Amino acid sequence: MTRERWEKLKGIFGDALEREPAEREAFVREAGKDDPELLSELLRLLEESDRDSKLLSRPALTRARALAPDEGPRFSPGIVLARRFRIVRFIARGGMGEVYEAEDLELGERVALKAIRRNIAPDSELLSLFKKEVQLARRVTHPNVCRIFDLAQHEDGGTTVMLLSMELLDGHTLSEHLRDAGPFRFQDALPLIEEIAAGLQAVHDAGIIHGDLKPGNVMLAARAGEERPRAVVMDFGMALPATPEASGSSISRGGTPDYFSPEQAQGASVTPAADVYSLALMIADMLGVPRPNRLKPGSERMPSRWARALRRCLEFEPSRRYSRPAELATALRRSADYRMKAVARAAAVTVAGAVGILVLIYLSGRTETASGPASHELFTEEDAVTVRSPSPDGKFLAMTSWDTGDLVLRDVSSGKIRRLTHQTAPVGGAQSALFSPDGRQIVYLWANSRTDYDLRVIGVDGSGERTLYRSNIDKLAFPLDWSPNGKQILISLQPLNDNTQQLVLISVTDGSLQPSFP
Repeated sequence: MTRERWEKLKGIFGDALEREPAEREAFVREAGKDDPELLSELLRLLEESDRDSKLLSRPALTRARALAPDEGPRFSPGIVLARRFRIVRFIARGGMGEVYEAEDLELGERVALKAIRRNIAPDSELLSLFKKEVQLARRVTHPNVCRIFDLAQHEDGGTTVMLLSMELLDGHTLSEHLRDAGPFRFQDALPLIEEIAAGLQAVHDAGIIHGDLKPGNVMLAARAGEERPRAVVMDFGMALPATPEASGSSISRGGTPDYFSPEQAQGASVTPAADVYSLALMIADMLGVPRPNRLKPGSERMPSRWARALRRCLEFEPSRRYSRPAELATALRRSADYRMKAVARAAAVTVAGAVGILVLIYLSGRTETASGPASHELFTEEDAVTVRSPSPDGKFLAMTSWDTGDLVLRDVSSGKIRRLTHQTAPVGGAQSALFSPDGRQIVYLWANSRTDYDLRVIGVDGSGERTLYRSNIDKLAFPLDWSPNGKQILISLQPLNDNTQQLVLISVTDGSLQPSFP
């Protein structure tokens, strides 16, 4: 499958999932009527998605459904299983088994106890999958991964019942939160995303691919004495070892089609990059980004600096994605920190200038009508931009577009935006901008990375871009003002994490420095 066909399939499938279940098949049949191969793949994904919604996502579990129709809990409160686990209450039923709260009489604490469902036990493949989940999950010990304690057997009327004891989590799943409370604000989502990424990283470091990362497999567990929950990755029923053998088999096609990576959809070899893909889709869910918009710059509700990092996770080729969940978490944190630090620095250094900018923006947004002055809206709260400065004639605004991090010019009258720089890195971008007195040039601070900054000059037509000064976090060159003749720029040299500063003049011609006061 080519990238183009994957994007087409993904778009149609995403649109189908936005419709009512009864309408989905007719929709994909109409969308794929001229492409039988694409239609076949769409129908397969739709079928697997429907199976997953019933907690059944593998051929083996399809057999289990036929063997185990809906039934009441197998064990009642007070019963002791395997001479060790006293049942407290029934919690839930899944495709593989029933989950109870139980008292572990040996450990003296409450645990979650998963019991393989009746009539499933004779199926050797299902038992193998159940044991695999235990063996893989026990490799991981991390506060953001559900702990697996023990595997036991209980004899019940001549039938052997497999039991799995695990950490008892008091809370609700991420999918339940999104259903009941809606999406998160990005500042509230970030700590949870970092915890999910940390847990997933621990899974990968243990040589495991989760294979079914989705909101339903993340628990938001209560913390003692804290309002914010702890994110916990759970359910290793679709997991597999991160080995060259993890390819093409039915197990690699397990998981939830809504969160498939392209390689999972094709039944090809899977790597930890498949989990990174699923993680990005889950983050989009957390932010309330509609499925059709997940790959688009400036998607609804998504912080635009995050959009670039998440789009990298959704690359068709696994090698082009972040190779580690921890790298994605770091990129998101840096993106948030960049914006906060840039705004704070600009506010601290140029408070008076900021007031002037606001006045000019207000005035520039006004027009004259026959009945007197009128105003029009230049920005809305949803615009992903930071205004840096107005041009001397008030016709343009120099801004950072957080869709890409690029320096752009906005025509106040028409609202048209023209891009001056072309960002290629996943983080960084324009952190400030000041017009020259004649309005023909702009000096700006450009972040190449968290520790590498350039002081650059560029023409308002996008020509003549050059670096005047290369700085780092120990000596950051922040532009403050131009000299009246436009030949020098007043800059502040100061460490990023220090309030001390040195005022220096820098030559626009050759970048040479001299103290601002002899």
